[in-house]
Amino acid sequence: MNCIEPLHCLVSDQRPVLLRLEPPASGFSKPMIKITYWKLVSIALEKVDTPAVNNIPDVIETRDEIDSSKGALINHIQKVVKRCLREVLKSVDRQKLPAGALELLRAKNAALHHAYAHSSRENRSRVRALQRRARARMMEVKNEEWSNLMEDITSSH
Repeated sequence: MNCIEPLHCLVSDQRPVLLRLEPPASGFSKPMIKITYWKLVSIALEKVDTPAVNNIPDVIETRDEIDSSKGALINHIQKVVKRCLREVLKSVDRQKLPAGALELLRAKNAALHHAYAHSSRENRSRVRALQRRARARMMEVKNEEWSNLMEDITSSH
């Protein structure tokens, strides 16, 4: 087998999970996408005390100095972007989350970052409340997807 891909992932052990099975492909690899963490790139580029940047002269007078400085800067930026890059599988059949669920997840993640940076009882309490709401909303989404799937299956049979 080349691919065993779950079409519907569910948490419960009592529900069946639909799988798509593919025969082995000759030389074909799984589709991948590259994700760049631009915030990390920005933070890394703000650090000017690096060997690549330190080698650039303060006063550039000749074409050779321009070319070498430009090359050093481009090389530095490429290395930083490459370090902040990650390859993940491209999910072909994955459905998008509803807008309300995405907004709730973003709020929860922002609250987590804020609570980590500014630890206080109020921030931790807010994070826990948002985590409970997000977990409940994700369960609703999974149950809605399961209900829709069951309707599709029963209507087709």
